[in-house]
Amino acid sequence: MVKTVTQQGSDSDARIGGDHKKAARGDGQAGAGPGIAAVAIVDDDVELVKTYELLLNRRHIPIAFVAYDGYAAIELFRKADPCPAVAIIDNRMPFMNGIELMKEIVKIAPGVRFIFISADDSVRQEALNAGAARFLKKPIGIKEIVDSIRSLSNN
Repeated sequence: MVKTVTQQGSDSDARIGGDHKKAARGDGQAGAGPGIAAVAIVDDDVELVKTYELLLNRRHIPIAFVAYDGYAAIELFRKADPCPAVAIIDNRMPFMNGIELMKEIVKIAPGVRFIFISADDSVRQEALNAGAARFLKKPIGIKEIVDSIRSLSNN
């Protein structure tokens, strides 16, 4: 089960995506609350994943599953029922990069909307061409991530 973490205080000015640093974990509960779709998180950075979980849990955005590499993500997308509507995907990961991963996920789950996150702005156009609905450059503001999830959940 995906753990719920709460913390006091405001994070409106916080930034995510500096240097932080294992396969997968899922709770099988992809059902979303009203208006917000379940989100998959795919990133090899354990500390950054914990940050994403904290920020999503605090905003009552359901997490379908977490994967720490592309192969684990593909397996979880194959097993997901229902499939997450939105996926946050990092670019640089072991075994397969985020662009390659998006191309594979589209074959399994063509309706998934991708939020592609990278510190490398040179892959922006390639990521968008490969299927990313949003490209966010690290470091990222929490509001930008949440707004992207909400926007993609409602479209």
